[in-house]
Amino acid sequence: MDFILDAVKRYASLPETQYAIQINGPWGTGKTYYVKKHLIPEVNRVKNSEGEHYRCCYISLNGFSSVDQIGEAVFFELAEGKNKIAYQGAKYLGRYGGVLNFLGDFEGVASNLKQDITSMLSKSTDNLLKSIFLIFDDLERIDDNLSLKQVFGYINSNYIEQEKVKVLFISNDEKIDTATNYKEIREKVIGRTLEFKYTNSEVIENIVHTIYEDNPLFVSFFENHTEELINVINQVFDKLNLRTLRFIFDIYSTLLIEITKAGIEDESLFKTMFLNILIVSKEYKDGNVSNTDDFNFVHGSFHFHFYGSSNKEEQSYEKSFLERYHQNNDYIIKNIHYFRSISENVITGFLDVDIFIGEVQDYIAYKRKSMAKNSDQEIPPIDILRYFGLYDDDALRDAQIEVLSKIQIGVYTCTEIVEITNVFLNLEDNQMLFDETKNALQILNQQFEKLLVEWEIPERFDIWDFKNRGMHTGVTDMLEALRVNFEEKNYEVRKQAVYNWLQALIDDKVTKELYEKVEFERDFFKIIIDLQFIDYLSNSNEFIVNINRLLNQKYLRISNASDYHSHEIEHIDTLIGMVDKYVEENDGKLGKVKTFNLRNLLKRLSEVKEHL
Repeated sequence: MDFILDAVKRYASLPETQYAIQINGPWGTGKTYYVKKHLIPEVNRVKNSEGEHYRCCYISLNGFSSVDQIGEAVFFELAEGKNKIAYQGAKYLGRYGGVLNFLGDFEGVASNLKQDITSMLSKSTDNLLKSIFLIFDDLERIDDNLSLKQVFGYINSNYIEQEKVKVLFISNDEKIDTATNYKEIREKVIGRTLEFKYTNSEVIENIVHTIYEDNPLFVSFFENHTEELINVINQVFDKLNLRTLRFIFDIYSTLLIEITKAGIEDESLFKTMFLNILIVSKEYKDGNVSNTDDFNFVHGSFHFHFYGSSNKEEQSYEKSFLERYHQNNDYIIKNIHYFRSISENVITGFLDVDIFIGEVQDYIAYKRKSMAKNSDQEIPPIDILRYFGLYDDDALRDAQIEVLSKIQIGVYTCTEIVEITNVFLNLEDNQMLFDETKNALQILNQQFEKLLVEWEIPERFDIWDFKNRGMHTGVTDMLEALRVNFEEKNYEVRKQAVYNWLQALIDDKVTKELYEKVEFERDFFKIIIDLQFIDYLSNSNEFIVNINRLLNQKYLRISNASDYHSHEIEHIDTLIGMVDKYVEENDGKLGKVKTFNLRNLLKRLSEVKEHL
């Protein structure tokens, strides 16, 4: 995209212009990603005619329904840091009215916040506007109530013609209704349109990094295999179809999350899952298949061969499929495995997670056995127990004896004992225990009870993580014992964190780490009652004020706080009674300010209760 960067930099370098420029290209090709990651940092290095560096202000017009919103967006982009947050807060507090002296000054702009923000901006300093570079994205996504003529007219008159501000539009002209006389309107404002020419690799990388950034496992997998994944996508698609690509990535991202929940991490599995989704999606979207059973000829197979009718003129679907994806494609041949659950998910949208995880575990077991056989490596005994169908009786018996001996000498942790118990229960259900190991479950239960007392709890524990793995109902009591033990010990850890915060509040030494532990504590009121909060009320007025601030921040500013904290209502009632009693018993002894602050605390507690 060097030609775009060069053109934009040349435009920015011109001493004075009376037109805007435009970057045009289809959705999903990476225009915004390119502008934010590459273009803006470069333009910020360019100097204007006054020798000052430009400052780019990026504004999305998506959903804008009036030109006033454009002026407001520009103003908020110009206001930086603390001022920007404060001005935005002022807007929502009531159209810039009220006592707002705490906001500070923004280079002399906005001396009177009661004025409309757009007229305020028009009275700003010339030097400020000369150093900005306005970027308006999503031109085609404005609200139906706002016309393109209004948008262009407003930006042209307020910024381009009057202030000679440099302006860049980013759009997809294909999505703009030609009935709006768009071309004629555009020509009056835009001096040059730059077509966004993209490569498949740029588009694919942009989609991964911008849309799936919340799935770090997906991003990490893609980054580790970028070249090979892009190559295979280009091999499968004659022409890149962005809608189908997003369909593929959405399914893959979702299945990765399920794999992570099940505690599975295997690089070869990640590759074959992606290939499975890629190929089946291509066939489904091309209309070649409509039923999961159409892929039964490849489901679960670790080996592929070319077959078909002996009549060379007759081409079966199976034969054409294998020729399309498996002939002369070493990467697919080396890494592919077709899971029925994945094919069903692609074609029907349905996913039975338990069956899918079972298929995955069978695949991993087979791969590990093959690798161990080829390299003379020893197969972990627990894998032999999990996938006993792959082994003979002697190997299964020896593995059971070895695992039980390790249990008795304390090799495994408390939570690992639960996993192993699950395996032995499945063996028992299938009558796969031997005379030498018939007391396995008794040994496991005894070791679990011993280790539970010594268990060092993790920072996070969720039974759902175990249940997602299809645990046997026979481990229910173990899981409940883990949950109770964790909650008891974890409560003491959290209680200590609240105590540390209260002490730091008294000493005026609160750190961000201490505050965050309290801010996200789900049993805050129960804990402070247990900590004898009444004894803290004799501390400074500042202490009480800070407690009030926490209640406001932690509860009242969260619109759906009831979803997370409604169970605290009974403890709030208890605390209100305690504080109210304290105030009454000490009436006349507390002083005016302390009494005022404590009554404010009671009021705030009542507000929190009502909110929850």
